[in-house]
Amino acid sequence: MKGGIQKTNMKAISMIMIMMVLIVTAFAMPLVVAESNNSDGTMIVSENTEAGLEMNESASNGKIAWNQFKLWFTFNSEEKIEGELELAKLRLIQAKIAAKNNNSEAIGKAMDAHEKIMNKIQERINQLDGASDAEGLNASVNKLVGLERAIQVHESRIAYLGQVLETANLTDAQRAKIETKLQNMEENAGKLTQLQEKKMEQVKTKLMAVSNLTESEADALVEQKQEKARNGSPTGDGSGTGQVLETNTELSTQNQEEESQLQNQVQTQVQAGNSGNNETESEDDEESETGQQQGGSDGSGAGSSNQQSGKA
Repeated sequence: MKGGIQKTNMKAISMIMIMMVLIVTAFAMPLVVAESNNSDGTMIVSENTEAGLEMNESASNGKIAWNQFKLWFTFNSEEKIEGELELAKLRLIQAKIAAKNNNSEAIGKAMDAHEKIMNKIQERINQLDGASDAEGLNASVNKLVGLERAIQVHESRIAYLGQVLETANLTDAQRAKIETKLQNMEENAGKLTQLQEKKMEQVKTKLMAVSNLTESEADALVEQKQEKARNGSPTGDGSGTGQVLETNTELSTQNQEEESQLQNQVQTQVQAGNSGNNETESEDDEESETGQQQGGSDGSGAGSSNQQSGKA
């Protein structure tokens, strides 16, 4: 009885693991034709080109599902905002591709999904609470400067989408609906900027008190970091969010390694689960044969089988 229950549990776990692997690998099978990336991976925001704004990437449903899956295991608020901005970018790409195909329904769906993501980002920024010591506050300034740059980049992407929508072959009614959604997107991005500025002022006030800085000195500190962000590569970490702080490249490499390890762990667990099922079935067959040949040895054979199943 126990052996049967354990075998059922192992099969259920294996099915869950297989589903996770399908989600992990789905992004490798794009449902939308991807366009070529720029050669060096950097973004020239001032040109507002499709490649410069990273609007030429794949935005398959599988890729979006994988990014959502990663967010489930992201607990840091700033990192969640970064991941959600990446998701918002993918929705903009979907809207762009739909516009080039004159698919008004797909455009609307992508823009609606984008709005939901932006609402989540607004709530998350509003809940950010800076540290209370000088080192932590300085780190908060860095993160808010990175967030400011990320929002600027996203606003440029929305503006580029607007240019693409102008060339779409839509009816007057369809265009009116799309333009309303586009206006909402622009307003939501503006709200992110306002929230970021509000949080920056709060952090600056704390920093002045903790580090004995004057207002002009605190402003100079922030401006210095902003200048560094403007002069650096807007996508220094390859994440598409526009963060250019010194630690971003290192963090991006670490995240990629962790992502690769997660995929390997999932696949290993699935293989282990399948192996465990085969061993359990084999042990059950051996137990049945032993029971028929040695009537008095059923108890010990079953106990051994159950112990081995538990180990599997």
